[in-house]
Amino acid sequence: EANPDSAGDRNALRDLRSAGFNRISLGMQSASDAELASLGRVHTMEQVRRAVDAARGAGFDNLSLDLIYGLPGQTAEAWRKNLEAAVSLQPEHLSCYGLKAEKGTPLYARRDLLPCEEIQAEMYLETVEFLEANGFLQYEISNFAKPGRESRHNLKYWTLGEYAGFGP
Repeated sequence: EANPDSAGDRNALRDLRSAGFNRISLGMQSASDAELASLGRVHTMEQVRRAVDAARGAGFDNLSLDLIYGLPGQTAEAWRKNLEAAVSLQPEHLSCYGLKAEKGTPLYARRDLLPCEEIQAEMYLETVEFLEANGFLQYEISNFAKPGRESRHNLKYWTLGEYAGFGP
């Protein structure tokens, strides 16, 4: 899993691929630079494109993109454009999460700018329909994949399988 602004080095990605990594997930979040800035993200859509190109050039044939809907001021039309932009990058997998403003976070102070639950529900249903029409199968509430490209990592959680966690 990587942020697009730090995943543009094809040689570093080639090293990961050579080490046995077979899938990369990029935190695209949005195709709109204005939406990204409103979330405090430091990457741009151009950096997403470069990271996708670098990953493909490094030999990754299993690419996932993470998106967030229900952003401050986001319309259903703007969300649809994000979906279209993501699909145009030809990923094998997409994770689409609805934004929730949690108490104690900077976004919580701006929660009145978030689309209401009804609009977020419409965005979710649009996501399911649009991605299905573009060859992505929904296999979890927020995860969609081309046939056979479901994330085994995600499925472990949903099926209550055993897994090992490493890191700080």
